[in-house]
Amino acid sequence: MATLRTQLVAAACATLGASGKPDGLRVVSRSARPAETDDLPRISVSRIHEDVQKAYPNMLRSPLSDRHLRIRLDIWVGGDEPENTLEPLLAWATSVMLADPTWGKLALDTMEDSTDWDTDQADEPIGHAWMEFTIRYSTTTANQEVKQ
Repeated sequence: MATLRTQLVAAACATLGASGKPDGLRVVSRSARPAETDDLPRISVSRIHEDVQKAYPNMLRSPLSDRHLRIRLDIWVGGDEPENTLEPLLAWATSVMLADPTWGKLALDTMEDSTDWDTDQADEPIGHAWMEFTIRYSTTTANQEVKQ
């Protein structure tokens, strides 16, 4: 069985890649390969950090862990005005990521944390921005595959 973290990332990829996505958009799981202009538009979904806390902080050995998984969406576009091309994709990605904050009851909540733009791409006909979301979920302390 897969960990809940793996299931949540797969759910984000599947939801972003489902019907209704913008024309030509490719959704991929984390990719170390940089975006090429013939590969755009593209969203890469990756996990970047997870905080874990005892669900019951006053207990010596809490049977449950409260987890906060940070997911990053790297959004790449091409074109003459890439920042303007990014805007509708950023808005669309936010609406998709927050449409079901529980991801079919896998999670407790999802929050949008930040959006950053890559200004190093200014001389290229490529735009890049990334968004971060925190997905809060709970597992048993000793087994990340068991949802609580």
